[in-house]
Amino acid sequence: MINLNKKYKEAFNKISLSKERSDEVYQNIILNKKKNKIFFKYALCCTLILFIIICSLGVTYAGEIKNIINEFIITHHEEKYSTTIETNAVVNLNGDNDIPEKEFKNYNEKNDDFEDRLYSFSKLEQLLGIRILKSEYYKNDVLYQYVTNKINNKISYAMFGIENFTKSDVHDKQLQMSFTLITKNASDEEKEKLRYQISGAYREEEYFIDNLNTTAYIIKPYQDHNELRRYQIILDYDNIRYDFNLYFYQRTLDEAEQEVRNLLESLKY
Repeated sequence: MINLNKKYKEAFNKISLSKERSDEVYQNIILNKKKNKIFFKYALCCTLILFIIICSLGVTYAGEIKNIINEFIITHHEEKYSTTIETNAVVNLNGDNDIPEKEFKNYNEKNDDFEDRLYSFSKLEQLLGIRILKSEYYKNDVLYQYVTNKINNKISYAMFGIENFTKSDVHDKQLQMSFTLITKNASDEEKEKLRYQISGAYREEEYFIDNLNTTAYIIKPYQDHNELRRYQIILDYDNIRYDFNLYFYQRTLDEAEQEVRNLLESLKY
């Protein structure tokens, strides 16, 4: 074996290259080194650019945390102790889906056209070609038209709702439900106006609704006493934004939160 290795070494030592071949091998070695240097420079440059972009984003959104639930963009403004919720949901209405334009008026506000603002679920679904979530918690099926705005005779946005005590022998809980339709005709100014703004001391929770296979966003304002518990719920379903306000009187925390879950799981078409 030793003699065989010795013969191999002697054979390799006798190998000689022509000057042209030697120059070619030398150039290949030099070029490969240059290529490696150029690749390293490009890699280093790209890393630095990526680092700068990340730092810039960190500065731009300092004090803000964004979260996305369904079509909602939820922005937490840490310095202002507030949260802004906006939606990208757009309802498609065709030319046959129309209702009269109405300026904004509250449910309990005296107005001459109060009766004209009332719709049953089925009637409104028929007129607008939409489907509305219903619940056994609703005391009745009468919807109130808060506002319907139009641009060039086409609906840009509309808001409807129910304001009543839920089905209960005693008035120990109250439910307010509203839903908002935003169409492709809505202006940026209108979308800005329809943003949901929350401020003050509150807790937040995401709740997945098995029945609808979607997620609701729950805001729980801190309470100094146990006599009243209030919950705000925001839900996007089939491009319609639903807003719920629930009030519970003299309920324990567990009882109130179970009622919230029961309401969400009861929603259906």
